Amino acid sequence: MTGRELLDVLENMPVGYLGLDRDWRITHVNVEGERVAGTPREELVGRSLWEAFPATVGTGFEDNYRHAVREGVDVVFDAHYPSPLDVWLEVRAVPDEDGLALYFVDVTERRRAQDARDAAAGRLQRVARFALALSGVETIADLVRTVAEDGLDELGCNGGAVALFDPADDQVLLSHVASSYGGAAQASYGRLPLSADLPVAHAARTGRPVLLLDREACLAFSPGMAQVLRLTGSEAFASLPLRSGGRVVGVVTAGWATAQPYDDDQLVLLETFAAQCAPVLARLQSLESERAAAGRVAGMSLALQRSLLTDLPRPAGLELAARYVPAADEAQVGGDWYDAFTVPGGSTLLVVGDVSGHDRTAAVQMAQLRNVLRGTAHAVVEPPAAILRALDRALEDLAVGALATTVLARIDRSLDDSDGAGSPSTLRWSNAGHPPPLVLHPDGRAELLARPSDLLLGLGLDTERQDHACALPAGATVLLYTDGLVERRGEDLDLGLQRLAGTAASLAHLGVQELCDELLHRLAEDSEDDVALLAVRVLDGPRPAP
Repeated sequence: MTGRELLDVLENMPVGYLGLDRDWRITHVNVEGERVAGTPREELVGRSLWEAFPATVGTGFEDNYRHAVREGVDVVFDAHYPSPLDVWLEVRAVPDEDGLALYFVDVTERRRAQDARDAAAGRLQRVARFALALSGVETIADLVRTVAEDGLDELGCNGGAVALFDPADDQVLLSHVASSYGGAAQASYGRLPLSADLPVAHAARTGRPVLLLDREACLAFSPGMAQVLRLTGSEAFASLPLRSGGRVVGVVTAGWATAQPYDDDQLVLLETFAAQCAPVLARLQSLESERAAAGRVAGMSLALQRSLLTDLPRPAGLELAARYVPAADEAQVGGDWYDAFTVPGGSTLLVVGDVSGHDRTAAVQMAQLRNVLRGTAHAVVEPPAAILRALDRALEDLAVGALATTVLARIDRSLDDSDGAGSPSTLRWSNAGHPPPLVLHPDGRAELLARPSDLLLGLGLDTERQDHACALPAGATVLLYTDGLVERRGEDLDLGLQRLAGTAASLAHLGVQELCDELLHRLAEDSEDDVALLAVRVLDGPRPAP
């Protein structure tokens, strides 16, 4: 191809072309290059590249051009040429024997489209991050903090607030103001009357968003906005009502340190943000109402349960202690109980039991079963198995409807003086499907009385029940307890029983009151079930002073 033919090709190709000599002077500009540069060719040819295009000096343009010449390699890059051109160029710098050939294409539209796609992807990412954060909130307080501290940051805000109606007065808004606004703003706007002439109150009253794009718009909205601007450092605000079920349940306010365009993309993002918050807030408000109602029911059940727990007797030669701890979840109050009383003949009866269920019904059934058992034990002065058989019949006849596990034990002592000291003592018990009693011997050894247990109470069957017996030397301690002390989710019961035996053995030197407290501290602080614990120690002398 001749030189003339090559120039014709360069002249007519759809790519801009500048030829440079070794002194960086422009030797040729084609038609497309003239169009992109926006300058007639005759004003460019003969001039230094740096003089004709001063914005290239000290930028990526110059760095890439000099690198191509210095290394003798082609360099391809994208760069933005500022005003007056304000274009994105894709440039290929090719060193040749004359100097440097520059080929360039205006890619501004392509870059703008890519920027728009990147912005959309960024918005989607922010929405996804915020949605993920919302999925983890469990309380209204968590939601408010997540929105005010994290969500608003995703919108590029320098602060903001979430306002909810005061549960005690629907004419008052309670706001969580972002910590970035500082203590003065938090104190000033944490509680506002619904009638306040501020964007948040207006959005709450009308259910319509308030968009203030700059400082002038804020000051035009109301005189009170002057203090808002001063305390927050924001120059633009958007207050968006949060709607659920056709009603406004709150308002989220976003603030920016610079004026905002509120273009279509930003408005969509704000609407999406509010749409994500509203149903979560409504769900949590409903859940907290349910929790409050459950708490009230649980409180009544717990009060009923505690009212039925026995004041322990003080039989001669025995020291008793008992504890009751409700489940860690207050909604799980159920039917665990203990009881201790003396019966005709001087024996002491000990009871620990657990009515199935964890609700107010279980607590009521526990009260019924406890009272029937007391009456039966006084009427049937026989060993524990006979009392439980009689109790089974009574539960069926009286249609109590309770299913329960229990250990009923009796301690018989032969007293030889009036101070309560005596020996020997005998423990007799019958077990209706309950964890076994534990005996701490005077030498500190722990023994689980793991005898075969019978069916639980209340099945309506003519169940045979067995008595068991063991000797209790002076200084021995009997522990009766419910399964909350030993059971753990996903763990075999035998492990829990061995844990109790080992822990109790290490505490055998303590008094019965301290023993109960320490067992609960070590084994029941995070129990998912109620715990009833009854301890009885056989004395070898007079009863300790209370």
